[in-house]
Amino acid sequence: MHVLRLACLLLGMWLAGGFFMAWVATENLRSADRLVSSSDPAAMVRLDALGPAEGRALARHQAAEENRDLFETWEYVQVFLGLFFFLLLLLGTTEHQFSLGLAALMLLLVLPQRFWLTPAMASLGRAMDFAADGGSLNQQANFRMLQSVYIGVELLKWAAGMLLAATMIIRGSRHAGSRHARQQLNLVNKSDHGHIDR
Repeated sequence: MHVLRLACLLLGMWLAGGFFMAWVATENLRSADRLVSSSDPAAMVRLDALGPAEGRALARHQAAEENRDLFETWEYVQVFLGLFFFLLLLLGTTEHQFSLGLAALMLLLVLPQRFWLTPAMASLGRAMDFAADGGSLNQQANFRMLQSVYIGVELLKWAAGMLLAATMIIRGSRHAGSRHARQQLNLVNKSDHGHIDR
C-alpha cells in the first residue's frame, strides 16, 4: 500500500508540474509585455534608446528563451519521472494492465515533445523572434501548427494522468476496504472467542 501511495504522490507531482509550467510560460510572456508598457522611468529610458519595436522584440525574446529553457528542463524531468513511475507501478504494485498502459502512454507522449516538438518550436521561434512582422506567414503557420500539436499532446497526457489517478485511487480504496473486511473476518474466526457458537 505504501508503494501505491508513493506512486500517487509521483503522479500528482507530474500533473501539478505540467499545470505549473503552463502557468509559468504564460506569465513569462505577460511579464515581457508588462515591461514594455511599464511606467518605470529607468526601464523606459533604456527601452526608448532601443526604440519601441526593438525593445518589445528583445523583451519577448528573453521571455521566450526562458520558456524554451524551462520546457526543455521540465521535459527531461518528465522522462526520468515517467520512467521511474512506470517501473514503480510495474514492479512494486499489483496495478492492472490498464493502469500500466496509461502510465506507459504518458511516458511515450513526453518523448516526441522532448525530442521533436520542443526543438522544432525553439528553432522556429528563434528565427521569428527578431524577424520583421514576426516572421513570414509560412513560419507563423508552421509555429501555430507545432504549438497546437504540443498542446494536444499535453492535454492527452493530462487526461491519461487524471484517468490513471482516478483508477489508482478507486483501486486503493477498494483494497483498503477488502483488507479491513479480512481483518474483521480473522477476528471472528479466532478460536479464543468464546461468544461464537460452535
